[in-house]
Amino acid sequence: MSEWTEQEIDLLKEVYNYQTKKEILKIFKDHQYCEIMEKVHEVIDFKIQDWYDCRIEIFKNNWSLQEIEWLYENYIKTGKQDLILKFGKPYKTITNVIEQIGIRKFNKSTDWTEDELKILKENYANTLLDDLKVMIPKRTVVAMRKQAGAMGIYRDEDIIFKETSLAHMGFIMPEETKIKLSRSNKGRITNGLTPLVVFFRCSLYEWKIESLKKYDYKCAFTRINNKTIEIHHVNKNFSEIIQETMTILGIEIKDNVEKYSAEEIKLMQDKFLELNFKHGLGVPICKYIHRLFHTIYGLKNNTKEQFDDFELNYKNGIYNESLQNQLYNYDVKKIKHKTKRLSESDVIEIRELINRGFQTAYIANKFKTGIQAISNIKICKSWQNIK
Repeated sequence: MSEWTEQEIDLLKEVYNYQTKKEILKIFKDHQYCEIMEKVHEVIDFKIQDWYDCRIEIFKNNWSLQEIEWLYENYIKTGKQDLILKFGKPYKTITNVIEQIGIRKFNKSTDWTEDELKILKENYANTLLDDLKVMIPKRTVVAMRKQAGAMGIYRDEDIIFKETSLAHMGFIMPEETKIKLSRSNKGRITNGLTPLVVFFRCSLYEWKIESLKKYDYKCAFTRINNKTIEIHHVNKNFSEIIQETMTILGIEIKDNVEKYSAEEIKLMQDKFLELNFKHGLGVPICKYIHRLFHTIYGLKNNTKEQFDDFELNYKNGIYNESLQNQLYNYDVKKIKHKTKRLSESDVIEIRELINRGFQTAYIANKFKTGIQAISNIKICKSWQNIK
């Protein structure tokens, strides 16, 4: 960032209200536009009417003065989704105008307060980023990471896992997969348990963390962590533990998990987690190795003896060619899940599910959207107009 001379500041005061952005950049070619706008708000009695009058006709055809005035007054306190609904324009288009006006640079201080630094120091290592955004509302995640790095503070592995694991990031199961799983002759889940699968998979965080800790957060076979690790149930199948949970509690298996009461939801979550610990920790395995195991031994009635045999054969190199084929067919970069734009009715239903105690990942899966979108609704960062 270049220092401003007194001559430049005087010239800025003289020409700013009468020149377009392109002309201003030509005049102050040693400064970026964001620097110029920051200086404008600092030394000039900024008037949005004068700024608007200097825009070209194409801009004025797309934005009215009233819209710009509203944006200038309300941008900082309005969420992304509400801005999109307000103007009916892509968010990038809106932020481009904001950058031209210089609102963000002017309103957000780069200096951290003592209280903010204290909160960051005490919580950054082991607190979810969504929770940190509530605790330090004036800072973005990027700003927090940058400041924490400068302070020599780094995040714990278990909290990183929780935020990066597909199981906790609103992984969306393709519809064709759900159909396959529901078929008793081929599917992994039988006895009508399919509607409960995603719900229970979102209830295993503590068990997964302990399983990962046992293996130092690495694949038990490759001893690496390539962010595709899944936890294999060694002693008892996932579906069998679901069935055991419902039998012990004496709760009927329903075709939709949302038909259960809040009390039943809590009982099911707690008992399922308890039984998973009872049957022993799982084994972290890279996704392509996990797939190979189930390709060989099937998806039902798996045993510890099968896993021991698989492990021995792996170490003896018997599966080398098969693993190469799995790696060829599995490319992490190709995993993309389409998300949909939420409607007002969706948001109302989401808030009801949140209030009933459903996990964020479950709700994200149900509405085919990302977990961040649900988290923003949960903390009222977006859709503030929907109660």
